[in-house]
Amino acid sequence: MKWMSPGVVVGSLLATCGVAFAKNSEPIQAFLRSEFRLVDGVAELSSDMRRAFQFYVGDAPVAKPGDPYEATDVLGGRDLPRRRVVLAGVGHHISFVMYEHGGRGGHDHLVVMMGDGDDVTVPYACVGSLSRKLDGLRAAVRKGTCKRERGAREER
Repeated sequence: MKWMSPGVVVGSLLATCGVAFAKNSEPIQAFLRSEFRLVDGVAELSSDMRRAFQFYVGDAPVAKPGDPYEATDVLGGRDLPRRRVVLAGVGHHISFVMYEHGGRGGHDHLVVMMGDGDDVTVPYACVGSLSRKLDGLRAAVRKGTCKRERGAREER
């Protein structure tokens, strides 16, 4: 019988069960395979995931789904966020936020946070014109139509 380290055994068991374990998985595969509970916005993420997301976007305000935001580069005189959450989800050791970013040439971002406790990072983020549904987001990531980005604050 071949000897395997406990980490390999646990990782193999988790993969067999269809569970993506954040610390041992490639972030793209973890996003594609994890089960998510959809949430209504950033406020519903765990505090550690929320901190990682806010750090990634530079503490910029982000509107809740359906709330007003500055969708164009013509500022309306109100102090509105330039970003608005479209879709967010929470899984085991992984969360994501897909948001629209207003301004000239509005676009969408997908930010994936992974980790456990205080050790949460943003190992993957991409930008493009994205689907408003989880299956569509996964398809865009799988096909590469969501272009990988390295935000100014993404942990490398």
